[in-house]
Amino acid sequence: MRIDFDSAWKDTMEVYFAALLELLDTPGLPTFSDHEPLSCLDQEMQELARALGDDGDPEEAANRAAGGAGVNQSDSPPCKEDRQVRRRARRRSRRLRVDKLVRVPLPQPAGLGTDAAGSAGSAGSAAKLAARSAEKATTAARPAYWLAHIEVQTQRDSTLPRRLFDYHYHIERRHRCRVITFAILGDLSQSWRPGSFSSDIPPLGMGLGYVAIKLIDLEEKIELPRFRGNPVAMVIRAHLAALRTRRDLEARLTQRLALCRRLYEEGFSQKDVVFIHGLIDRLMILPRPLMVRFRQELFTLEKDKNMPYVDTLTRMSLQEGRKVGRKEGRTEGLTEGRQEGSLAQARESVIEALEIRFGEVSADLRERINALDNLRTLKAQLRRAITVPSLDQF
Repeated sequence: MRIDFDSAWKDTMEVYFAALLELLDTPGLPTFSDHEPLSCLDQEMQELARALGDDGDPEEAANRAAGGAGVNQSDSPPCKEDRQVRRRARRRSRRLRVDKLVRVPLPQPAGLGTDAAGSAGSAGSAAKLAARSAEKATTAARPAYWLAHIEVQTQRDSTLPRRLFDYHYHIERRHRCRVITFAILGDLSQSWRPGSFSSDIPPLGMGLGYVAIKLIDLEEKIELPRFRGNPVAMVIRAHLAALRTRRDLEARLTQRLALCRRLYEEGFSQKDVVFIHGLIDRLMILPRPLMVRFRQELFTLEKDKNMPYVDTLTRMSLQEGRKVGRKEGRTEGLTEGRQEGSLAQARESVIEALEIRFGEVSADLRERINALDNLRTLKAQLRRAITVPSLDQF
Protein backbone atom coordinates (compact mmCIF):
# COMPACT_ATOMS: atom_id res chain seq x y z
CA MET A 1 0.00 0.00 0.00
CA ARG A 2 1.59 3.26 -1.14
CA ILE A 3 1.69 5.93 1.58
CA ASP A 4 0.79 9.46 0.50
CA PHE A 5 3.73 11.26 2.09
CA ASP A 6 3.65 13.97 -0.57
CA SER A 7 0.25 15.57 -0.01
CA ALA A 8 0.32 14.99 3.77
CA TRP A 9 3.61 16.83 4.27
CA LYS A 10 2.78 19.59 1.78
CA ASP A 11 -0.45 20.36 3.62
CA THR A 12 1.39 20.16 6.95
CA MET A 13 3.95 22.72 5.84
CA GLU A 14 1.30 25.06 4.44
CA VAL A 15 -0.94 25.02 7.50
CA TYR A 16 1.53 24.39 10.35
CA PHE A 17 4.75 26.05 9.18
CA ALA A 18 5.26 28.00 12.42
CA ALA A 19 4.66 24.86 14.50
CA LEU A 20 7.21 23.03 12.34
CA LEU A 21 9.91 25.63 12.98
CA GLU A 22 9.07 25.65 16.68
CA LEU A 23 9.65 21.91 16.78
CA LEU A 24 12.89 22.09 14.78
CA ASP A 25 14.13 24.75 17.21
CA THR A 26 16.76 26.16 14.83
CA PRO A 27 18.80 29.06 16.30
CA GLY A 28 19.33 32.23 14.29
CA LEU A 29 16.11 32.15 12.26
CA PRO A 30 14.71 35.54 11.19
CA THR A 31 11.65 36.73 13.08
CA PHE A 32 8.14 36.38 11.71
CA SER A 33 5.63 39.02 10.75
CA ASP A 34 2.37 38.54 12.62
CA HIS A 35 0.36 40.64 10.17
CA GLU A 36 1.06 39.08 6.78
CA PRO A 37 0.28 35.50 5.76
CA LEU A 38 2.88 33.03 4.57
CA SER A 39 2.81 32.04 0.91
CA CYS A 40 3.97 28.82 -0.73
CA LEU A 41 5.71 29.20 -4.10
CA ASP A 42 4.66 25.86 -5.57
CA GLN A 43 4.60 27.05 -9.18
CA GLU A 44 8.11 28.43 -8.86
CA MET A 45 9.36 25.13 -7.44
CA GLN A 46 7.82 23.22 -10.34
CA GLU A 47 9.47 25.55 -12.86
CA LEU A 48 12.80 25.26 -11.06
CA ALA A 49 12.57 21.46 -10.98
CA ARG A 50 12.01 21.42 -14.74
CA ALA A 51 14.89 23.83 -15.31
CA LEU A 52 17.21 21.64 -13.21
CA GLY A 53 16.00 18.44 -14.86
CA ASP A 54 14.58 17.22 -11.54
CA ASP A 55 10.97 16.73 -12.58
CA GLY A 56 10.94 12.97 -12.24
CA ASP A 57 11.01 11.99 -15.95
CA PRO A 58 13.05 8.75 -15.91
CA GLU A 59 13.81 8.67 -19.62
CA GLU A 60 15.00 12.28 -19.67
CA ALA A 61 17.00 11.71 -16.50
CA ALA A 62 18.56 8.62 -18.01
CA ASN A 63 19.57 10.51 -21.16
CA ARG A 64 21.08 13.30 -19.08
CA ALA A 65 22.96 10.82 -16.94
CA ALA A 66 24.27 9.06 -20.03
CA GLY A 67 25.30 12.34 -21.62
CA GLY A 68 22.77 12.05 -24.43
CA ALA A 69 20.54 14.63 -26.04
CA GLY A 70 17.26 12.89 -25.22
CA VAL A 71 17.15 10.49 -28.23
CA ASN A 72 19.22 7.49 -29.28
CA GLN A 73 21.64 8.39 -32.02
CA SER A 74 21.80 4.82 -33.31
CA ASP A 75 19.35 2.04 -34.04
CA SER A 76 21.31 -0.48 -31.99
CA PRO A 77 19.75 -1.79 -28.77
CA PRO A 78 20.90 -0.16 -25.54
CA CYS A 79 24.01 -1.66 -24.01
CA LYS A 80 24.23 -3.03 -20.48
CA GLU A 81 25.63 0.27 -19.15
CA ASP A 82 22.72 2.22 -20.67
CA ARG A 83 20.20 -0.11 -19.07
CA GLN A 84 21.88 0.33 -15.68
CA VAL A 85 21.79 4.10 -16.09
CA ARG A 86 18.09 3.98 -16.89
CA ARG A 87 17.36 1.71 -13.93
CA ARG A 88 19.19 4.12 -11.61
CA ALA A 89 17.28 7.05 -13.11
CA ARG A 90 13.95 5.29 -12.59
CA ARG A 91 14.85 4.57 -8.98
CA ARG A 92 15.76 8.23 -8.48
CA SER A 93 12.51 9.37 -10.11
CA ARG A 94 10.54 7.20 -7.68
CA ARG A 95 12.30 8.46 -4.56
CA LEU A 96 9.93 9.60 -1.87
CA ARG A 97 10.49 13.27 -1.27
CA VAL A 98 8.59 16.51 -0.93
CA ASP A 99 9.90 19.98 -1.84
CA LYS A 100 8.33 23.16 -0.51
CA LEU A 101 9.35 26.81 -0.83
CA VAL A 102 7.74 29.13 1.73
CA ARG A 103 7.96 32.93 1.62
CA VAL A 104 8.00 34.33 5.16
CA PRO A 105 7.31 38.09 5.56
CA LEU A 106 9.69 40.04 7.75
CA PRO A 107 8.39 42.51 10.36
CA GLN A 108 8.60 46.10 9.12
CA PRO A 109 10.87 48.41 11.16
CA ALA A 110 8.92 50.65 13.51
CA GLY A 111 8.45 54.28 12.50
CA LEU A 112 8.86 53.92 8.75
CA GLY A 113 5.23 54.82 8.21
CA THR A 114 5.47 58.19 10.03
CA ASP A 115 4.57 61.19 7.93
CA ALA A 116 7.77 63.12 7.13
CA ALA A 117 5.91 66.41 7.01
CA GLY A 118 4.99 66.06 10.69
CA SER A 119 8.60 66.51 11.74
CA ALA A 120 9.41 69.34 9.37
CA GLY A 121 9.02 72.03 12.00
CA SER A 122 11.11 70.39 14.73
CA ALA A 123 14.74 71.10 15.44
CA GLY A 124 17.09 69.27 13.13
CA SER A 125 14.22 68.29 10.88
CA ALA A 126 16.38 68.33 7.75
CA ALA A 127 18.85 65.87 9.25
CA LYS A 128 16.08 63.64 10.58
CA LEU A 129 14.29 63.69 7.23
CA ALA A 130 17.50 62.77 5.41
CA ALA A 131 18.19 59.92 7.83
CA ARG A 132 14.64 58.63 7.51
CA SER A 133 14.79 58.80 3.71
CA ALA A 134 18.04 56.85 3.70
CA GLU A 135 16.52 54.24 6.01
CA LYS A 136 13.48 53.89 3.75
CA ALA A 137 15.68 53.52 0.67
CA THR A 138 17.79 50.84 2.36
CA THR A 139 14.68 48.96 3.47
CA ALA A 140 13.09 49.19 0.03
CA ALA A 141 16.24 47.74 -1.54
CA ARG A 142 15.93 44.58 0.57
CA PRO A 143 13.14 42.04 0.04
CA ALA A 144 10.66 42.20 2.91
CA TYR A 145 10.74 38.42 3.32
CA TRP A 146 13.00 35.43 3.72
CA LEU A 147 12.59 32.02 2.09
CA ALA A 148 12.49 28.57 3.65
CA HIS A 149 13.29 25.74 1.25
CA ILE A 150 12.13 22.51 2.89
CA GLU A 151 12.70 19.03 1.55
CA VAL A 152 11.22 15.96 3.22
CA GLN A 153 13.26 12.93 2.15
CA THR A 154 11.87 9.56 3.17
CA GLN A 155 14.54 7.24 1.82
CA ARG A 156 18.30 7.19 1.36
CA ASP A 157 19.54 9.36 -1.52
CA SER A 158 23.22 10.08 -2.07
CA THR A 159 22.42 13.01 -4.39
CA LEU A 160 20.61 14.98 -1.67
CA PRO A 161 23.39 17.45 -0.66
CA ARG A 162 24.18 18.36 -4.27
CA ARG A 163 20.50 18.78 -5.13
CA LEU A 164 19.91 21.04 -2.14
CA PHE A 165 22.88 23.16 -3.23
CA ASP A 166 21.50 23.51 -6.77
CA TYR A 167 18.07 24.59 -5.52
CA HIS A 168 19.53 26.95 -2.92
CA TYR A 169 21.76 28.68 -5.48
CA HIS A 170 18.97 29.26 -8.01
CA ILE A 171 16.43 30.38 -5.40
CA GLU A 172 18.86 32.88 -3.87
CA ARG A 173 19.89 34.12 -7.31
CA ARG A 174 16.28 34.80 -8.26
CA HIS A 175 15.12 36.46 -5.04
CA ARG A 176 18.33 38.03 -3.68
CA CYS A 177 17.21 37.41 -0.12
CA ARG A 178 18.09 35.11 2.73
CA VAL A 179 17.35 31.46 1.91
CA ILE A 180 17.45 28.80 4.61
CA THR A 181 17.41 25.16 3.52
CA PHE A 182 15.88 22.45 5.70
CA ALA A 183 16.30 18.73 5.01
CA ILE A 184 13.83 16.62 6.98
CA LEU A 185 15.03 13.03 6.86
CA GLY A 186 12.05 10.73 7.33
CA ASP A 187 13.70 7.33 6.86
CA LEU A 188 14.34 4.79 9.63
CA SER A 189 18.07 4.32 9.09
CA GLN A 190 20.32 5.41 11.95
CA SER A 191 23.40 5.38 9.72
CA TRP A 192 22.30 7.62 6.85
CA ARG A 193 23.10 11.19 7.84
CA PRO A 194 24.16 13.24 4.80
CA GLY A 195 26.51 16.12 5.48
CA SER A 196 26.85 19.55 3.90
CA PHE A 197 27.71 19.89 0.23
CA SER A 198 31.11 21.13 -0.85
CA SER A 199 33.08 20.85 -4.06
CA ASP A 200 36.33 18.92 -3.90
CA ILE A 201 38.56 21.70 -5.28
CA PRO A 202 39.49 23.81 -2.22
CA PRO A 203 40.00 26.67 -1.73
CA LEU A 204 38.12 27.72 -4.87
CA GLY A 205 35.13 25.44 -4.44
CA MET A 206 31.61 26.20 -3.23
CA GLY A 207 29.56 24.70 -0.45
CA LEU A 208 26.23 24.77 1.34
CA GLY A 209 25.35 24.16 4.93
CA TYR A 210 21.73 23.29 5.64
CA VAL A 211 19.57 22.37 8.59
CA ALA A 212 19.26 18.55 8.66
CA ILE A 213 16.63 17.02 10.91
CA LYS A 214 16.26 13.27 11.41
CA LEU A 215 12.71 12.43 12.45
CA ILE A 216 13.79 9.39 14.47
CA ASP A 217 15.98 11.77 16.52
CA LEU A 218 12.91 13.86 17.38
CA GLU A 219 10.91 11.01 18.92
CA GLU A 220 12.04 11.73 22.47
CA LYS A 221 11.92 15.49 21.99
CA ILE A 222 8.29 15.59 20.85
CA GLU A 223 7.25 13.88 24.08
CA LEU A 224 8.42 16.85 26.14
CA PRO A 225 5.59 18.76 27.85
CA ARG A 226 6.35 21.97 25.96
CA PHE A 227 5.46 20.29 22.67
CA ARG A 228 2.15 18.97 23.91
CA GLY A 229 -0.46 20.11 21.39
CA ASN A 230 2.06 20.67 18.57
CA PRO A 231 0.31 19.45 15.38
CA VAL A 232 3.56 18.64 13.55
CA ALA A 233 4.52 16.29 16.39
CA MET A 234 1.34 14.33 15.60
CA VAL A 235 2.31 14.16 11.92
CA ILE A 236 5.80 12.91 12.81
CA ARG A 237 4.32 10.17 15.01
CA ALA A 238 2.01 9.10 12.19
CA HIS A 239 4.84 9.21 9.62
CA LEU A 240 7.17 6.97 11.64
CA ALA A 241 4.38 4.61 12.66
CA ALA A 242 3.38 4.22 9.01
CA LEU A 243 6.93 3.21 8.04
CA ARG A 244 7.32 0.77 10.93
CA THR A 245 4.02 -0.99 10.30
CA ARG A 246 4.31 -1.59 6.56
CA ARG A 247 4.27 -5.36 7.18
CA ASP A 248 2.03 -5.37 10.26
CA LEU A 249 -1.25 -3.68 9.45
CA GLU A 250 -2.90 -4.88 12.66
CA ALA A 251 -0.24 -2.94 14.57
CA ARG A 252 -0.91 0.05 12.31
CA LEU A 253 -4.60 -0.08 13.23
CA THR A 254 -3.73 -0.12 16.93
CA GLN A 255 -1.27 2.76 16.64
CA ARG A 256 -3.63 4.83 14.52
CA LEU A 257 -6.36 4.52 17.15
CA ALA A 258 -3.83 5.51 19.83
CA LEU A 259 -2.93 8.64 17.84
CA CYS A 260 -6.59 9.57 17.48
CA ARG A 261 -7.12 9.23 21.24
CA ARG A 262 -4.11 11.46 21.74
CA LEU A 263 -5.61 14.09 19.45
CA TYR A 264 -8.52 14.51 21.85
CA GLU A 265 -6.36 14.32 24.99
CA GLU A 266 -3.83 17.02 24.02
CA GLY A 267 -6.38 19.79 23.72
CA PHE A 268 -6.35 20.46 19.98
CA SER A 269 -9.08 22.70 18.62
CA GLN A 270 -11.93 21.11 16.72
CA LYS A 271 -10.57 22.51 13.47
CA ASP A 272 -7.12 21.00 14.13
CA VAL A 273 -8.60 17.64 15.15
CA VAL A 274 -10.43 17.37 11.83
CA PHE A 275 -7.45 18.51 9.77
CA ILE A 276 -4.94 16.22 11.49
CA HIS A 277 -7.39 13.33 11.15
CA GLY A 278 -7.13 13.87 7.39
CA LEU A 279 -3.32 13.90 7.47
CA ILE A 280 -3.17 10.70 9.52
CA ASP A 281 -5.65 9.11 7.12
CA ARG A 282 -3.23 9.68 4.24
CA LEU A 283 -0.16 8.46 6.13
CA MET A 284 -1.51 5.44 8.01
CA ILE A 285 -3.45 3.81 5.17
CA LEU A 286 -5.45 0.71 6.07
CA PRO A 287 -7.05 -1.95 3.84
CA ARG A 288 -10.82 -1.89 3.70
CA PRO A 289 -11.59 -4.56 6.36
CA LEU A 290 -9.28 -2.89 8.90
CA MET A 291 -10.66 0.52 7.93
CA VAL A 292 -14.14 -0.68 8.85
CA ARG A 293 -12.88 -1.73 12.29
CA PHE A 294 -11.04 1.56 12.70
CA ARG A 295 -14.15 3.60 11.91
CA GLN A 296 -16.20 1.58 14.34
CA GLU A 297 -13.64 2.10 17.12
CA LEU A 298 -13.38 5.79 16.25
CA PHE A 299 -17.15 6.12 16.32
CA THR A 300 -17.19 4.79 19.91
CA LEU A 301 -14.22 6.94 20.91
CA GLU A 302 -15.84 10.12 19.62
CA LYS A 303 -19.04 9.40 21.51
CA ASP A 304 -17.02 8.93 24.72
CA LYS A 305 -15.07 12.14 24.11
CA ASN A 306 -18.24 14.09 23.22
CA MET A 307 -17.04 15.04 19.72
CA PRO A 308 -20.30 15.10 17.73
CA TYR A 309 -18.76 16.85 14.72
CA VAL A 310 -16.18 14.19 13.94
CA ASP A 311 -18.90 11.64 14.68
CA THR A 312 -20.83 13.20 11.79
CA LEU A 313 -17.82 12.99 9.51
CA THR A 314 -17.33 9.27 10.15
CA ARG A 315 -21.00 8.39 9.58
CA MET A 316 -20.65 7.95 5.81
CA SER A 317 -17.56 5.75 6.14
CA LEU A 318 -19.29 3.60 8.76
CA GLN A 319 -22.28 3.10 6.49
CA GLU A 320 -20.00 2.15 3.64
CA GLY A 321 -18.09 -0.25 5.88
CA ARG A 322 -21.24 -1.97 7.07
CA LYS A 323 -22.38 -2.30 3.48
CA VAL A 324 -19.06 -3.94 2.54
CA GLY A 325 -19.30 -6.23 5.56
CA ARG A 326 -22.75 -7.45 4.44
CA LYS A 327 -21.80 -7.68 0.79
CA GLU A 328 -21.29 -11.43 0.67
CA GLY A 329 -24.54 -13.13 -0.34
CA ARG A 330 -26.50 -9.88 -0.63
CA THR A 331 -27.00 -7.24 -3.29
CA GLU A 332 -25.37 -3.87 -2.80
CA GLY A 333 -28.04 -1.87 -4.55
CA LEU A 334 -30.11 0.60 -2.58
CA THR A 335 -33.73 1.46 -3.14
CA GLU A 336 -34.32 4.87 -4.62
CA GLY A 337 -35.54 6.30 -1.32
CA ARG A 338 -32.61 4.96 0.73
CA GLN A 339 -30.16 6.20 -1.89
CA GLU A 340 -31.62 9.70 -1.84
CA GLY A 341 -31.43 9.70 1.96
CA SER A 342 -27.75 8.73 1.84
CA LEU A 343 -27.04 11.47 -0.70
CA ALA A 344 -28.78 14.09 1.45
CA GLN A 345 -26.80 12.99 4.50
CA ALA A 346 -23.55 13.08 2.52
CA ARG A 347 -24.24 16.62 1.28
CA GLU A 348 -25.06 17.72 4.81
CA SER A 349 -21.76 16.26 6.06
CA VAL A 350 -19.72 18.17 3.46
CA ILE A 351 -21.45 21.48 4.25
CA GLU A 352 -21.13 20.91 8.00
CA ALA A 353 -17.40 20.18 7.68
CA LEU A 354 -16.88 23.44 5.78
CA GLU A 355 -18.96 25.45 8.27
CA ILE A 356 -17.08 24.21 11.31
CA ARG A 357 -13.68 24.76 9.71
CA PHE A 358 -14.26 28.06 7.90
CA GLY A 359 -17.53 29.58 9.16
CA GLU A 360 -20.38 30.65 6.91
CA VAL A 361 -20.69 28.80 3.59
CA SER A 362 -22.01 30.87 0.69
CA ALA A 363 -25.35 30.10 -0.92
CA ASP A 364 -23.61 29.48 -4.25
CA LEU A 365 -21.27 26.86 -2.73
CA ARG A 366 -24.21 25.20 -0.93
CA GLU A 367 -26.08 25.01 -4.22
CA ARG A 368 -23.12 23.39 -5.97
CA ILE A 369 -22.70 20.81 -3.19
CA ASN A 370 -26.43 20.03 -3.17
CA ALA A 371 -26.28 19.46 -6.93
CA LEU A 372 -23.87 16.52 -6.49
CA ASP A 373 -25.68 13.20 -6.91
CA ASN A 374 -22.92 10.61 -6.59
CA LEU A 375 -21.91 9.11 -3.23
CA ARG A 376 -18.34 8.45 -4.35
CA THR A 377 -17.93 12.08 -5.42
CA LEU A 378 -19.45 13.32 -2.16
CA LYS A 379 -17.11 11.13 -0.14
CA ALA A 380 -14.14 12.63 -2.00
CA GLN A 381 -15.52 16.13 -1.37
CA LEU A 382 -15.93 15.33 2.33
CA ARG A 383 -12.29 14.26 2.56
CA ARG A 384 -11.32 17.47 0.76
CA ALA A 385 -13.47 19.57 3.11
CA ILE A 386 -11.61 18.07 6.08
CA THR A 387 -8.10 18.60 4.71
CA VAL A 388 -8.15 21.63 2.39
CA PRO A 389 -6.16 24.55 3.89
CA SER A 390 -8.71 27.26 3.00
CA LEU A 391 -12.26 27.66 1.73
CA ASP A 392 -10.99 29.36 -1.44
CA GLN A 393 -9.09 26.18 -2.35
CA PHE A 394 -12.09 23.89 -1.86
